Amino acid sequence: MTKAKDAEIRVKVLQEAITNLLSSSEVRELVKTQQLPVQGKEWQTRIEAITKKINKLQAWDNADKHSKIKPLLQ
Repeated sequence: MTKAKDAEIRVKVLQEAITNLLSSSEVRELVKTQQLPVQGKEWQTRIEAITKKINKLQAWDNADKHSKIKPLLQ
């Protein structure tokens, strides 16, 4: 429930969970389906930020820095 950013989504999920006696895993799945996808401009901003961080690390030849890049790409 805490991953639902919008209060309306939280209320809707909570009502459905109570009405249908959903398990915690079912509630998690419901929250995922109710989340709005990240829109174009947000994706662009996120990708630009990740690219800046990767370029700043200059990790192309350093195996230790590869571990810092992996979470950015996921």
